[in-house]
Amino acid sequence: MGFLSTGMIIGLEEGFRTKQEEIADRQNQLTKDYRNEIKASIIKANDTIRTDKKKDDDAIRVSQGIISAISEDLPGLANKLKGLDQDTLIELGNSYLPNVRIQGDNITTYKDLGNSLKNTIGAVQVRDKQIRETKAKAAEDKTVEQQTEESFLDMLSPTRQGQIERDRINRGITEEQREAIERRYAPKERRIIEGIAPQVKDRLNQGVEKSIRNENDKVISQDMPETFKGKEVAVAISFANKILNLAERDISQRDAINIPLYIKELKDKVITFDRENLNKVEADMRERGVQTVLDEIKEGEYEVPKSKVKSNIKPKKDDTDDTTVKVSLKELLEKEGLTKVETARKEGGDGYIVTVTNKDKTKIFDLDVDKEFNVTKRVPK
Repeated sequence: MGFLSTGMIIGLEEGFRTKQEEIADRQNQLTKDYRNEIKASIIKANDTIRTDKKKDDDAIRVSQGIISAISEDLPGLANKLKGLDQDTLIELGNSYLPNVRIQGDNITTYKDLGNSLKNTIGAVQVRDKQIRETKAKAAEDKTVEQQTEESFLDMLSPTRQGQIERDRINRGITEEQREAIERRYAPKERRIIEGIAPQVKDRLNQGVEKSIRNENDKVISQDMPETFKGKEVAVAISFANKILNLAERDISQRDAINIPLYIKELKDKVITFDRENLNKVEADMRERGVQTVLDEIKEGEYEVPKSKVKSNIKPKKDDTDDTTVKVSLKELLEKEGLTKVETARKEGGDGYIVTVTNKDKTKIFDLDVDKEFNVTKRVPK
């Protein structure tokens, strides 16, 4: 058996070190790439978590509203609801959200829902038990990561060192973030508790709603010339779309199609058709529910709420009503989202008159523009 010469041994050692250095460089690059990937994933996961939390907070707010509203009249039921798991409260709130949107976000609605809930509390308690058992089982099955004793050779291995570092980075991800990443940042699916909420009207699907919006715009602008004239057309179209926005598709298809007729009823029999009164109607819909207000309009019983006591705080001035400004035309259009309708040269050639409208086409005004295209004056039409 021959022996290795000193030179051969040195060569082998140098080759080994070179190979180890190459492996270490590769592992370092892998770790760097992994760290950047995890950082980007965490940012996306946090955005998803914030969106989920807002939805869950809305649902919990409904549940807490019911608990608060019935705490005096039905203290026993209120106490049962207070003892529910938070996930149960979220599902409970989701179950009643359509009712709240239709009936209104107020104590009267919450009392009505609480009174209906006393007959179906058993279904809620069954679901609460299921949620608690699922959580307990998940906690039992959760494996606790055990640290294993590293051998001397493992500590020398660049590959093993790289893996250890990446494992450390991975442990920095919270369970909530990991869950969002695993579902590819899709919104968390939250259930409702079947059979507890009073039946609500069929909701519009997105495709039908879009076609109804377009048809309502056409009816107001083209088919009702004796009802809506001049600026009233843009005001009525804006308000029709506002009603659908507030309803969030919790409105029957029939009522959605008849919105132009309901607005005509407001104009003809109930109110002076101006923004001040329409803002009061909008606030009333937010308070008592879109369906409640529409039903009263249909029956001819609707009355616009009286103005509340004025505050000493002066409202912020609407920039679109300014009569004098000094800003470039381009900057003003971009800043306020305005659209040019017509441009005409002033008599004598000393500048221009530019007619513009706002994004909703509810305000139209003329701009005096000098030769350098600076706006010197704004005149509402």
